[in-house]
Amino acid sequence: MLKISVLMITLCAVMGSSCFAYTLNVPQKTAYTQLKEADGFALGGIGAAGTLSRSEIDLHVLLAHPQSALILQDLWREAKLGGQLYALLGLRFRDKKTFDQKISPYLSRQDMVQVVAGCTIISLPVGQVATRIQHGDYDDQLRRGSIRYKKSLIPKVKPMTAKQH
Repeated sequence: MLKISVLMITLCAVMGSSCFAYTLNVPQKTAYTQLKEADGFALGGIGAAGTLSRSEIDLHVLLAHPQSALILQDLWREAKLGGQLYALLGLRFRDKKTFDQKISPYLSRQDMVQVVAGCTIISLPVGQVATRIQHGDYDDQLRRGSIRYKKSLIPKVKPMTAKQH
């Protein structure tokens, strides 16, 4: 029994602070996995219909989790660049202290990231996107997206007619 306890403590030390701190259901695991692989950054309505990007929906799924700050820290550690930017945006809302610690190296980066805004796909310096995240330029878009995401969870029900009452 002592060997198992030592092994578990060692495993948690290697894995980081969030070891066993949260569990994810299937949609949350899917969202995490998809965000981890995100190469670009798309927020707000995209395309002609102005729909939420798959990655933004995934971010909303993770933000709804009670332990979202820990999940976003893990995502930041494991993700490709696009996923890291989504994690930073989420941390700005859920754990400002951690966000402030992690954003600094991104602010001066000149490598490019693909950004989708409306019908436009452009490449921007990572530092420019990080600065916009830091200054809260995406906050309103994320809040509006949150409202749209929550409304999408409400089942569509036909109104009852007078005869059905």
